[in-house]
Amino acid sequence: MADIQPISRERHQNRRWLRFNNYDFARSQAIAPIVAAEFPKAVHAFPVGFLKNGEAFFPAAVLGIEAGKNLYVGPDGRWIGGYTPATFRGFPFRIGQTENGNQLLCIDEDSGLITEGPDGEPFFNEDGSMSEELSKILDFLGTTYRNRNATAKVCDMLASKNLFIDWPVTVKTSEGAQTLEGLFRINEEALNKLSAEDFEEVRRSGALPLIYAHLLSMQHLQLLARLAEAHAQRSALMSKETPQVPELTKSLTDSETIDWSKFGIDG
Repeated sequence: MADIQPISRERHQNRRWLRFNNYDFARSQAIAPIVAAEFPKAVHAFPVGFLKNGEAFFPAAVLGIEAGKNLYVGPDGRWIGGYTPATFRGFPFRIGQTENGNQLLCIDEDSGLITEGPDGEPFFNEDGSMSEELSKILDFLGTTYRNRNATAKVCDMLASKNLFIDWPVTVKTSEGAQTLEGLFRINEEALNKLSAEDFEEVRRSGALPLIYAHLLSMQHLQLLARLAEAHAQRSALMSKETPQVPELTKSLTDSETIDWSKFGIDG
C-alpha cells in the first residue's frame, strides 16, 4: 500500500530519490486518470472514457479489459503504448493539497525509490533550497494538477447537460467476451439533441474538442483485444502450453502493429 508523505527538509534533507526504470508499479491499473491537455496524444494510443467520483466526472485512459491488468505494461515492465499518462510519468511523486488549498509535493515512500545515499538525486541542495531536478518534477506535476481543475470544469458542464451515459467496455477475445464496468462515455444522441443555446454553451466551455477526441479514441477497443491476445499467447508460450505464437500482427493496421520484441518474443 502506498505511503504518501509530504516532502520536507526535516524529513528528506539528507535523503535521495531514484528514477523508476520500469512500469511494474502500473501493471495493476487498467484505468488511469488523465487531463484535457493529454487528449491530443492520448486518443491516438488508447480508448479514453470517463469515471465518476461522487457527482463529478473525469476522463480516464482505458488500459485494460479486466480490473487489475494493464495491457500497456509489457512482461519486462516496459511501456508498450505510443503515449504514457502523466500520472505514471510523475511516479513516485504526486501533488497533494493543504487544508488552505495550497499545492504540496508528496512522494510514495513505499515505492522503493528513496535512498539514504549516495545514489540518486537529492531532494534539497546543501543550502536547503529545492534541487533543480525536484523543481522540474514540481513544475510538471503542478501543471498537470492545474489542468485537472480546468478539465473538471469542462466535465461539470457536460454533466449539467446530461451528456454522460454508462459505457460497459466489452471486447471479444479468443477466451470470450470480457467487460470492464464503471466507465462512462458521451451520449452522441443527447449531444445532437441539445438546443442551439445549450450547444453554444458547451462550445464556449471548450468541451467540443474533448468530446470529439473521446469519440475518436473509441476505435482503439480492438487494439485492447490485440494486446490481450498478445499477453495471453506469451503466457501460454512461457508455460509451454502451446508450441508457437500465432501470427496476430497480420490482422492489425499499421498503427496498431504489436512489436513482439517488447514482449520478449523474437519474430
